[in-house]
Amino acid sequence: MIETRADCSRCHALCCVVPPFDAVQGFAEDKPAHQACRHLQADFRCSLHEDLPGHGYPGCAAYDCLGAGPQLLRRLPGPPWSAQADPRALFDAFLLQRRVHAQYALVDLALQRLPDDAEGVALKARLVQAAEAGASAIEVGLLEAASRRWLRSLSSRWAAPPSEA
Repeated sequence: MIETRADCSRCHALCCVVPPFDAVQGFAEDKPAHQACRHLQADFRCSLHEDLPGHGYPGCAAYDCLGAGPQLLRRLPGPPWSAQADPRALFDAFLLQRRVHAQYALVDLALQRLPDDAEGVALKARLVQAAEAGASAIEVGLLEAASRRWLRSLSSRWAAPPSEA
């Protein structure tokens, strides 16, 4: 199982560093990728966190890493990004981990309606393995494609009228 709840207390604020911020997408200012937000404190906490929307950061309030940050840091223990000479590999791994967690959340939700669907159960297991072991960009792309195919196949099953016996 993958924990899909964010737990900022077990992370190093990767969400405040890795993605770019774009002022037209709910951020008070632009920020390039791989650069810490200017409101990020040394303890990896946001100085504006109590009222992000009120300070012009509804995009931050809406963002959810789906537990990818803490999961990644359990898998790759070491110094925080701020103490690394070149943290780009960690940043890239975070983006891949977030994509795996996003697919897992969708598949897990669909399996709540169809818990015995063999293809969905197998896909969920593959996503767990990718989250625990790490996956390459190609592997994550293949998992995303498999998730999309499986999820699309469900729409026809859910939309079909009940069969008459």
